[in-house]
Amino acid sequence: MKKFISNQLGPNFTIKTAWQAFWNVRFLFLKPHPNPLLEGEGAKRNFSRDFQTKNYHLFNAARTALGEIAKIVKTKKKVGIPAVCCAVMATPFLAEGLEIEWLDCDERGLLDLENLAKKIDQIGILLVPHTFGQQVNLQKISELKKSPPQSGARREIFIIEDGAHFFAPISKYADAKILSFGREKDVSCVSGGALLWNENSEYAKKFRGISLPSAGKVWTLKHLLQPLVLAIALKFWFYGGRFFAGFWSKLKLFPRAVTPAEKCGAEDFPRTMMPRAIQGVLRQSLNRRKSDLAHRQKIAKKWQEIIPRIFPQAKVIVPENYFRVILLNVDRAEIKKRAKKIGFDLNEWDGNPISPAGVNPAKFGYKAGDCPQAEKFMRNYITLPTNVRVSEADVERFGEEF
Repeated sequence: MKKFISNQLGPNFTIKTAWQAFWNVRFLFLKPHPNPLLEGEGAKRNFSRDFQTKNYHLFNAARTALGEIAKIVKTKKKVGIPAVCCAVMATPFLAEGLEIEWLDCDERGLLDLENLAKKIDQIGILLVPHTFGQQVNLQKISELKKSPPQSGARREIFIIEDGAHFFAPISKYADAKILSFGREKDVSCVSGGALLWNENSEYAKKFRGISLPSAGKVWTLKHLLQPLVLAIALKFWFYGGRFFAGFWSKLKLFPRAVTPAEKCGAEDFPRTMMPRAIQGVLRQSLNRRKSDLAHRQKIAKKWQEIIPRIFPQAKVIVPENYFRVILLNVDRAEIKKRAKKIGFDLNEWDGNPISPAGVNPAKFGYKAGDCPQAEKFMRNYITLPTNVRVSEADVERFGEEF
């Protein structure tokens, strides 16, 4: 049977695990256990062992965590964000009236430290993503923060580590960390996020006091259904599955990853805590973490075997968590077009450079040429999938048919 493989459409769920995720629907109708930390029953499950800290909150999305940081951390300076990013990394700050200082990236799409050094005195909050699982050296950023500024005044920069693509405990060099558990992230519960903070942060007390309403039952049900619908649709994509997915989308039962309003720089997402049914999906995903990583490693190794004969000029990067296999110095548009013909949708972060496609950069204070290295990166990279829906046979087929 011909197979459709995507970086973005339900990559972390098979039909079996999607059904297991949907079974958490029962928590919509059960009363919380009197002990809120009792595993499997409480309104708030205990993830302190997974996060290696008790200092955390669970939200309906990572952008909610950013929004809470934007409200609590006061600064008159700008928010520094690398230009290879998703629009929703900026919208929570724009909603709080903060201005973005766009930072250029290096050849791997990561924050360029030389560019940061030139702009650092304008920055009060710095967001540092480990893009596609590639780790940024936060120690060097911390050292740069402590170096003598030109003005002579001490630099006050709040560093936020973004672990959407690299799940790990908070770095000692960061003030806070956000985790995203969206459908295509390193760890997924379809939609969810976390805020972690270091105990010595001057804002620790305020972070601890964050209280938001829980997500509604309709919102929760839509997100519990999404992996199951996508898993079935992808299984039979070329045999009517795409129309099945389209039908659910027409009914507006597929929440958009980025809304039209967010593409124009406006906040358009409810801020809530993570409901316990979604926490159940997160627990299942974390329980599968070890086997998922082993699978990714196996698929990444297979990609490394076939890449030299298909893309001999490409520079290959395999991150520590095998989140993707990254190719640099390639014709992105041409590869995407050819790959789609054989059932591989390699679409990922399409923007120039703020993603996804359709973003109005002017609404984000960005104009063409502001970050030339980031713009070049967006045209000359591709990511190859390693997720649980990809088999070694799929990679072999790509090598033969591409």
